[in-house]
Parts: sequence; structure tokens; C-alpha cells
Amino acid sequence: MKSLNFEILQLDEGSGTRLLIQLTNPKVIPAVLRPLGVSENDPELRGGGGGAAQLAQLGTDTTIAGSYLLNKVLDHPEIAAQLRAMLQNPDEQCNPIYVTMNAHGVEALPWEAMFASPQAFPGLSDGERFLSLSKWPVGRMIGMADAAPFPFNPPLRVVAILSALDVCAAGEWAAVRQALLQNPALPVEMLLVVGEPNLFTSIKNEAIPGLTVSTVPTDVDELRDAVTAFRPHIVHFFCHGSADGGGRLLVATALDWVNKNSDNTLVLQVDELEALAPPSMDPPWVLVLNCCESSTATPGRLSLAFDLVQGRRFPTVVAMREPVRDADANRFTKAFYQGLVTEVAGRIDGSLSGSWNWPQLMVASRREVAKTSGMALTDAAKSHTNWTLPTM
Repeated sequence: MKSLNFEILQLDEGSGTRLLIQLTNPKVIPAVLRPLGVSENDPELRGGGGGAAQLAQLGTDTTIAGSYLLNKVLDHPEIAAQLRAMLQNPDEQCNPIYVTMNAHGVEALPWEAMFASPQAFPGLSDGERFLSLSKWPVGRMIGMADAAPFPFNPPLRVVAILSALDVCAAGEWAAVRQALLQNPALPVEMLLVVGEPNLFTSIKNEAIPGLTVSTVPTDVDELRDAVTAFRPHIVHFFCHGSADGGGRLLVATALDWVNKNSDNTLVLQVDELEALAPPSMDPPWVLVLNCCESSTATPGRLSLAFDLVQGRRFPTVVAMREPVRDADANRFTKAFYQGLVTEVAGRIDGSLSGSWNWPQLMVASRREVAKTSGMALTDAAKSHTNWTLPTM
């Protein structure tokens, strides 16, 4: 697996701050720092109103923001040379592009939308131009990448917490079940924590092998104890989220559903989420926050996802840059876990080896969200930005 890594740094000056960019992998000596020359407030990223964090609601042509951002990256000659070599000589493998973020204001940029325009890359096919829908998916990095989580002894242990008040989780449960619990190639044990009383009863009556189902507890400590006792490889949330106050998840209890209010909702911020992976246990491989605004940076504040990776208890976090529709969230979940199960099963039977390629798991997931009935994928991807919302 080849990869490209560039880093964004912040230079504080008397008149303000500047963003600088340098190539970090493959290494060039001496490293060359150049101005990035981009801001989330640039008109090309605003889509006629709002900031970069509002692209999806505006229904902009994603190629405008995507090509503008990639062209700014290509202004760095060493990065341009490496990226052109990757794109002009593609191999069969997925070759990720990692953006290391060491500056404020970088998170809000829509890196996942980077688009190789025909002017800049005349040799690419239409299906290859959105990098994150092709062989060059974008992953966001903080510091050094962690080692691959293998070997491990099956079964794969998964905790899924599904409860977004007034949003039925049946579609998310169907996606999780089909991807994780119906693949004979990989034994899975799952703890499913559900808020909706009717959905809980329905699932409980199915008596699915390998599944333990419970209701959302009445306080955060009970939830923490249930999760840590299970010692999961994967922790998955489908609930409401907000970027307010540095980011938080809102997990509805059964009382919330019965009373039709959020008086008893569990609020999980960074500290509560980090408590789900205490130092006494091996960190989960990945935390999936299929929740609105879970990777939304606000002025002067980093996102919840960024803080969690920075805290080192969750080496990989999948999250959403903006509010996300439940149908998109469900499609994302199914495709993501289908890819993950295939990856893990292949490493168990020896058909796959080498470094863990996390961004590759996002390609099929983003393509599923990008699809629009009656449109070719490339045209659909241009017409909306919902598929750019999942970050890794």
C-alpha cells in the first residue's frame, strides 16, 4: 500500500495566523513549508452562503469546492509531484491520502470532497476524479498512525448504542444486523443497547445468536460499566449529536421515548466517551459516531472526533461533519461494516496481510451515500455533498 501524507501547520504572526503545508510522507529533505492559501470562508467553499460546514444543505456543485481545495494543495510542488505520480500511475490497491491537522481552521475544510479536475488531471476517467470515491480516499490524521490491530482472537466484539429521540433506529439496526451478524466468515458477539421500547421488544423476541440486547440505562455510569465489561473491538453510536460546547452525544432513554421529551437523555461529552475505553483495557479499534455534527469544528473549538483521537483512547474515529439524514446514516453503516467484516475475515484466513488501510473502508460507504436514483454515480456526487460528511 502506497500513501501520501501532508501536514497543515499554523504560523502565528503579528497580523494574525497563516496556514502552512508540507509533505511528510514520502519524506523530502529538507522539508519545505509553503503557505496553503485557503480558508473555510473562501467563496469557492461557501456555496453562495454559509461556511464550509454548510455545503450539504446548500446543494452546491461539489466539484467547485473539491477542485478549489485540491488545487491549493497542488501549489506545493513536492506534494504536487507525488500526487500526480499516484494519480497518473494507479495500481489495483487503494492508496490513501492522509491530512495531518496541526492547526485550527483546518478541520472545517471539506477534504473528503477533493476533486481532480480535467484541467489539472486530463488522463483520469470521470469515475476517478473524486478522490475519496476512488482509489485515493482521504483520512484525517493527528500525529502518528497507530499499529494495525492484529492478530486478534475471534469473536469480533461490537457494542452498538442506538437511540436518537424521534428517529426510529430500525433502519440502523437492519444495517448493523445484515453487515455484522449474518456473515458466516466471522464470528461476532454484540451488545445492542436500544432506547425505543417497541424496537427493544421486537429484537429481544428474535433471540439472535451472539446478540445481547438491553435498554439504554438511566445514567451514564451504568452505560460505561456495560460497555467496558464487554471489552469491545468496535463501539458504534446512532443517536443525536451536537457541536455545541465542544461536542456531545445525546442518547435517549426509554423514558424519553415514552414521555416524548428529552428530560432523561444521557449526555456524553469527551470525558464520558473516553471512560468507555479506560486505560485498564485495550482501546477499541474504532469508535463510530453515526451522529450529527460529531466531527464539526466550531470557531475556536476542535471537534468531538478530533478531541477523542487526540486523547489516544480511540485510535480511529468515524464521525459526521454536519447534520446527517437517517437514511444516509443507515446506508453508510451497512457498507462500512460489510467492508470491515471482509477485511477482518481476510486477515483471519490469511488472504489479506500488511498494514490496515482504514480509509479504504470509507470508499464503498461514501459511494453508497452518494448514489441518487436514476443518476450515474459521478453525476450524483456532483449534485450534493452528503457523501462528503463521513470523516475518518
